[in-house]
Amino acid sequence: MKGSNRPLRHWERGVASLGRNDQLMHQARAEVGRRREVRLVELLRDYLNHAKHHPPWMHNVELASEEQDIQGIDVVVKTDVGDLFIQVKSSERFRYMFVTKGWRQWKMGRAIPITGIVIVNDGRPNQKILGESLREINRLRQTVQLHGSNYMPGRTAMPWSTS
Repeated sequence: MKGSNRPLRHWERGVASLGRNDQLMHQARAEVGRRREVRLVELLRDYLNHAKHHPPWMHNVELASEEQDIQGIDVVVKTDVGDLFIQVKSSERFRYMFVTKGWRQWKMGRAIPITGIVIVNDGRPNQKILGESLREINRLRQTVQLHGSNYMPGRTAMPWSTS
């Protein structure tokens, strides 16, 4: 922002060099993405607070911090095995792009947190989003239970869901 002394957020740093229209488009996409993240958090919190038979190992859900967001984490699920991470994407196409980017980073030796991916968009019903997110959270918990939270897969296995 002009005239502001606050430091730029991580997603604003690369935007500063864009033209005004591109900056506005980037900001609008970021706001839509944030609304989708909030929608998922609200769905999961509502499930935890009102479902008769929610998993006792699932304690809380919150939006990721800015530091976590930089690492590709949008939602943090607090469980008995520690924090589990979710990335929110708007489509299968963007899920695939996130998975392939993560795979490339892993091959270059960068540590990638084990992250589940959930598709959230305006056309997707809440029940479908909730079902997919609960399956991803359960899958992540099982992976951590079997391998630990620092699990790095072999070249033939990826911790990210592509189905």
